[in-house]
Amino acid sequence: MMKNMTIQIKWMMGMLVLLLAGCDKESDDMVLPVGRREIVVSGEGTGFVQKRELIGDKDTGPKYGVFYIIKTMKLNDQPLGNPRWGCYKVKDGTIGSLTAKDTASVFFWEEDEAVKYAFRALSVPPATNYPEDKYPVENPVAGVRIDTLSDGTAKGKVWFGDYSKGLEYFVGYTVADKLRPGDFKLSMSFKRQVSKLVFRKFTHKTQDGNTVTSVNECKIIFPNLPNQATFNMEEFHQFDNTVATSTKDFHYVTFHYDTGEDNLGIEFDWKQRYSDDTNQRLYHALYVPPFKFWEGEDGRPESQLGFFIVMYNNKSYTGNIYGINLDNNGEPTGKDATQVQAGEMCRFDEIILQDGPVAGGGDGSIIIPWSTKEEEDMPQHRYAGVYSADDAMRLYEALKSGKDVPQKFYEERNGKKVIRLFANVDWSQLTGELKIPDDYILAGQGYNITLGEGGSLTCAQEGKLYINKELYVDGVKQE
Repeated sequence: MMKNMTIQIKWMMGMLVLLLAGCDKESDDMVLPVGRREIVVSGEGTGFVQKRELIGDKDTGPKYGVFYIIKTMKLNDQPLGNPRWGCYKVKDGTIGSLTAKDTASVFFWEEDEAVKYAFRALSVPPATNYPEDKYPVENPVAGVRIDTLSDGTAKGKVWFGDYSKGLEYFVGYTVADKLRPGDFKLSMSFKRQVSKLVFRKFTHKTQDGNTVTSVNECKIIFPNLPNQATFNMEEFHQFDNTVATSTKDFHYVTFHYDTGEDNLGIEFDWKQRYSDDTNQRLYHALYVPPFKFWEGEDGRPESQLGFFIVMYNNKSYTGNIYGINLDNNGEPTGKDATQVQAGEMCRFDEIILQDGPVAGGGDGSIIIPWSTKEEEDMPQHRYAGVYSADDAMRLYEALKSGKDVPQKFYEERNGKKVIRLFANVDWSQLTGELKIPDDYILAGQGYNITLGEGGSLTCAQEGKLYINKELYVDGVKQE
């Protein structure tokens, strides 16, 4: 673990690896029977870590609930018939196989082999409870609802929150331009639709650091994240929103957010949990929409989507997710993440709640109600660095005068002092050269420094830094 860190957050980014459950290639020597044939649906999914498993494995089938699937057909690129809805569930006594919930839901392959099919599927998992009987959730409420409409479309809604909403098993998949396969099977490799934050441990320290207490329960609040979203079965997008090679890459339903005051803020009650069998610490997860950690317009820490509050012992502690990946020794890997996407997990190995004063600048995040007290029970920032315009000005004044740089602005690493930027910096008053001493490294982390006309910086650089919106990587200007 790194030392002198108020909130220590480790990452495990577990992007889903989903492979086809069956072969989609037609057998050249297979003679297709005449007439319509029932579509046999096979399903596969994964956990939030890189692990492959069939739907229904380890008795997980009922947790996925009902799969809403819409089927459309084309012949010679023209629509064929109306969209058809079907509701499927995990087939009793089988693993990886889905069956129609009722006779009206059964899908068929048409006799004409030239027909092309498209399928869009989403699961609607039921509300659940923690599997450990000693940690029940009272009156759990399901987190997903889908309403099918008479015109063949559907509207849905998702409510974000803890495990009890069933969002661990909220999955989806699309198939496009599918011809009837020789084995009549439709293979769907379901992908998780939301993101996951896991909190493993909280530790409380007094201001002097002499008293350290393990936290057994607290409340966690993400005040700037939307707590609900709407969607429809017509709008899917590709992972990370990059340009897809085909419509087959569109497996993630598109969320629409109402950011009104009543629809912002996700919170849940965290408790330390242990397994009865092994006494190992259990995961306690929060399910959230995919989001970028630092996307607030005003650049203030408390305005960011990754800003969170921990309520403990009638005190408020605040922090931000900055996406700094740490290795097993607690050292930065240099591969910083900026967001968590659908099917990815952000794991907090330990969050330290530190009592202490707010010294001004970037030492703490003060939230409403604002206080004029000289001392507040708030944490310091997780990493030393520049977080605000006040920080930038204090750093500039120290560098220009040749005074010692305040320790709050740098961390020591391998004999060097690393100054990290966590906000854009306005040094437009600089019209000459500013030389940062050789024992310092400026880590831009993708932020921009604005200099005045004729202004220049002479310093060792690390990572991406924009100077007057021109990109430098490790100190080398990019063309």
